[in-house]
Amino acid sequence: MRSMIPQTVSPDTIFPMETWLDMLRAIFPPQGVMVVGAGMGSSPWVQWLHNRGIESVTLIEGDQQQFACLQHRQAGNSSWMLQQAVVAGADHQTVFYQASHASENGLLAPETLQSLWPNLTTVKHTAVSSATTLDSLHAASGKPNNWLVLDCLPAADLLQGGNTLLPVLDVVIARVTTRPDGPVEASLAALSAQLGQAGLHQVCCQPERHPDLASAWFVRSSIALRETSQHQQQEITRLQHALQHSQSTQETEHHAMKRQAAADQSQIDELQIQITQLSQQTETLRHEKQAAQLQYQALSASLNTALQDTVTRLQSLDERQRHFHDGLVQLGADIGQLGQTVAATQTVPIITPRDIVMLIPSCKKNSDKAAAIRKTWGRDALNSGFQCYFLIGDPELAAPKLNGDTLHLPCRDDYESLLLKLTLAYQYICENDAVFKFIFKIDDDCYLNVDAFTCNILPQLKSNDYMGGAVHPKGAKFNNQWHFGKCHDEKFEKAYAFDQAMQSFAKGGYGYFLSKQAAQIIASHVSDFRAELEQFVYGFEDMRVSSILAKHHIVPLQLANYTVAKIESYRISRPLLVFDIQDGESIKAIHNESTAPSSQ
Repeated sequence: MRSMIPQTVSPDTIFPMETWLDMLRAIFPPQGVMVVGAGMGSSPWVQWLHNRGIESVTLIEGDQQQFACLQHRQAGNSSWMLQQAVVAGADHQTVFYQASHASENGLLAPETLQSLWPNLTTVKHTAVSSATTLDSLHAASGKPNNWLVLDCLPAADLLQGGNTLLPVLDVVIARVTTRPDGPVEASLAALSAQLGQAGLHQVCCQPERHPDLASAWFVRSSIALRETSQHQQQEITRLQHALQHSQSTQETEHHAMKRQAAADQSQIDELQIQITQLSQQTETLRHEKQAAQLQYQALSASLNTALQDTVTRLQSLDERQRHFHDGLVQLGADIGQLGQTVAATQTVPIITPRDIVMLIPSCKKNSDKAAAIRKTWGRDALNSGFQCYFLIGDPELAAPKLNGDTLHLPCRDDYESLLLKLTLAYQYICENDAVFKFIFKIDDDCYLNVDAFTCNILPQLKSNDYMGGAVHPKGAKFNNQWHFGKCHDEKFEKAYAFDQAMQSFAKGGYGYFLSKQAAQIIASHVSDFRAELEQFVYGFEDMRVSSILAKHHIVPLQLANYTVAKIESYRISRPLLVFDIQDGESIKAIHNESTAPSSQ
């Protein structure tokens, strides 16, 4: 094999990399290929496998966003297996790092690679409770994998979890560092020593753009193959000797079994004689039993006649006792049901308007809507006992500031800051209001029928944590470019990665309830939402609330009788909530129509 492929040279020295891969393919036909660190599927290894029509391929990627791109890119390739998994040397807890340069995502902290990339930093790190290993991936694929591509660091560490896979590999291509002061577990020396013990020989080392990073190529050594073949031949000879010994033992046992069978037959003959004798005795006993049965029948008839009168009297008494018992059982059931009704009445909490805090996110340019709400349904809500606060952003503030019915919050007062604005408000309410039970979030382009809301909706709250007027189901389509043209900064105009709901969520435009527990959970993510804004990532408010609560096994409940309509059609259905109102005068007009006396 060494005479066919030059040792430790760049594949591009004589032929292009694809030519070398084609040569390896001819020498070691790929029965199954595993690519760990497949990224978005744009690496030269994935492209070569695709162009050559290799069918038995498994692509593994640990980063969720890159895996989503990989799925999209390989959507038409049904013969390949894609798996999102963090691969490590053992199936224990580990940490997956996301670096400022996505190609260096992996198990190594980006700071350990600063000798290669001085400006490389950690963007995010995620604790992985149970990583997978190469052996687990190999077993799960169900394929005879004989090619392995490790397009990530540290290769030597990952191979610690491949003790079963290594003996069957013919080709290994792994990413390594050749820099002396680089991480030891990512070095070429550590990889060469490990693969050398498994009979894999280094044939070349192809540098990347960075001169201290390279892909090292290893193939199954012909010497190791010959030794394996000799070992297998020795094992075959050993098994042949064992088979001959087994056959001799079986023949001896066969003769012994024949002798035993003859002895058993003699015993069977003796037992047959005894059975005949017992049969004769049994026939005699049968006749005696028949005579005894005739005597019993005569005695039974006389006893039945004597007991008939007693049975009749007992039946009459039993009937009266049964009626009495049924009456007692029914009385006990009635008492128990009454007790349950009383207990339920005493334990079910009654939700009143004083238990609800209404939060109305607004902004300075919508002051006419806020003023109209104060004079219409907002006044009705206050008179009914609800607490109502308008939310305004002010980036000059260091902390929230309550001024009358307006809560000023330390954030920008623009469209993309809605999620952060609401979360800061949840945090403020949880810290400063000890008696509230639910927060009701409603937009400032809505009109709410407060009386219908109080009568029909509040009785449904009880002990639920997350309820909405309209619930968008999991898997249903949604507009992943909804925020385009609305954000203050055009850098936010990036389409969301998916156009269908990853989990069900209560639609924010129609209003939804959060219990105190749910609000506290959302409030704990303030720093996460600030970080996303700094990275120009737009957060769909209602979807992000649902995704966080889902991790705590809290899912949205659809409220009954929560009718909604756009302003154009509200006169037809007279709904509980009218939405998409563009100005304050329209809010006042709806209120005047709703409160005007009915014509007789």
